[in-house]
This record gives sequence, C-alpha cells and structure tokens, in this order.
Amino acid sequence: MCICFISCREVGRSTDLPAREYVKDKVFSTPVPDITNLKARITYAFATITEDMLENTWREIDYRLDVLRATNGAHVGVYSFIQYSV
Repeated sequence: MCICFISCREVGRSTDLPAREYVKDKVFSTPVPDITNLKARITYAFATITEDMLENTWREIDYRLDVLRATNGAHVGVYSFIQYSV
C-alpha cells in the first residue's frame, strides 16, 4: 500500500468558496463587452444562487474557521490524502 499527499492545487481543486466560484463562472464565462452587460451578469448570477450553494459555502467557511482554531491561525497547506494499493 502506498500513501501519498498531493497538493489540491495540483489536482485542480479550487480554494474559492462555492458561491463565489459560481458567480465568477457566470459573470466571466465570455468576454464582457461593456459595463451595462457586466452589471446585468452580476445581478443575474446573484439572483440564481440557490439555498444549497449558500449552505455549502457556509459549511466551507465553518470548516476553514475550524482549521484556523485548531492551528491557532498558523498557515496550513491544502492537501488531499490519496491511498492506493501497489
């Protein structure tokens, strides 16, 4: 058995919060032609955020605060734990 730690950034995991990532994806999916269009995209993105997205965002914030409390605010790298048989 081999145990590996791989940085989440290496495997493509975003460190953004779920609702923020959703808004960025909606707003900047294509180039923004003007400020009016940008305002409309932002308004639409926020209007379409679901309750589940907000709950997931809250859980992620709560988890990150727990990590800060456990480490007394020390910097912690974000890593995934991968275990596989050789």
